[in-house]
Amino acid sequence: MAKKAPQAINSSAEKIAKLEAQVNQLLELTKTSDSNFTMLAEEIDKLRDLVVGVGRRVNATIQAAEGGQITNDSVNNLIVQDNVKKLEAQVKQLVDMGVLTTGSTVTETSFVVGRELDTEGKVTNPRLQLAASTASETFKHLLIGKSAGDIILVDAENNISFELIELYDIKQTEVTEDAAEIEQVSKEA
Repeated sequence: MAKKAPQAINSSAEKIAKLEAQVNQLLELTKTSDSNFTMLAEEIDKLRDLVVGVGRRVNATIQAAEGGQITNDSVNNLIVQDNVKKLEAQVKQLVDMGVLTTGSTVTETSFVVGRELDTEGKVTNPRLQLAASTASETFKHLLIGKSAGDIILVDAENNISFELIELYDIKQTEVTEDAAEIEQVSKEA
C-alpha cells in the first residue's frame, strides 16, 4: 500500500488572502441583510400604522352607532376629536414635565397651538401645533411677535387663516459645568 503524499500547505499570504475574501463576502452579506431588515422594519411600521388607523376608524364607527348616526361625517368627526384629545395630552405632558411654559409672544423658541379657519371663520382644522423654529420661513415670519388670540392670514389666495390659541415657551436646556467639561475633553482628544 502506497502512502499518499502530504498536500501542499498554503503560504501564510494565501491563507490571509482567502480569509480576507471570506470576511468581505460576510460583510456584503451582512450589508444586504441589514438593508433587508431595515426595509422589513419600515414595512412593519407602515402596517402597524395602518392597523392603528383601521382600529381608530372601527372604534369611531362603533361610537357613532351608539349615538344613532353612522355617517362618514360623524365617524370622521369622532376621529378628529380623538386626534385633538391626543394632541392636547401631548402638550399637557410637556407642560407637566416643565419642557413648555406659558408664553406671551411668539419667538423663535416658542411652541404654538392653533387652528385653521376658512374665509367665513369656520374651523377647517381644529388643532395644529408646532415649534415655531420648524415652521416654513414664511409662516415663521407671520408668527413671530403674535400673541394668543391673534388671527394670521396664512394664504391670502385661498383665504386660509391661523388662529393662535395657545402659546408656550420651550425651556432651553442649560449646559452644566460637567457637560461643558466633557465637551472640552472630547475636543482635546
